[in-house]
Amino acid sequence: MLASSWKLLRDSVGVLLEMSPRGVDANEVGRRMAATEGVVEIHDLHIWTITSGFPALAAHVLVGQDEDCHARRRDLEEVLAHDFGISHTTLQVDHAGDHQAGSQRLQFLPGIRKRGEGG
Repeated sequence: MLASSWKLLRDSVGVLLEMSPRGVDANEVGRRMAATEGVVEIHDLHIWTITSGFPALAAHVLVGQDEDCHARRRDLEEVLAHDFGISHTTLQVDHAGDHQAGSQRLQFLPGIRKRGEGG
């Protein structure tokens, strides 16, 4: 009973601390992702356990200017699921050189007002 309690406690603490899943080498995952065709850079890579046996991954991916972002994302998702058993992913994929586009000023569509603007 003590052994099974220890495993449950260890796994629970790992989930609470958002530790990398047991047996998953984050450096190897990052190297494998970066080696995928069309990928230029991987950064802000985070791997954690949502619940025991359910790993999750989030990363910012830069691909070449002529690459299809959606196709590269699908390729990476396949690699992660097949090679590492990680099927819950959040990948922000941008073209190299354009990755600061998200910091541009927000544009509002015609007819949509910001909160607090006239009635």
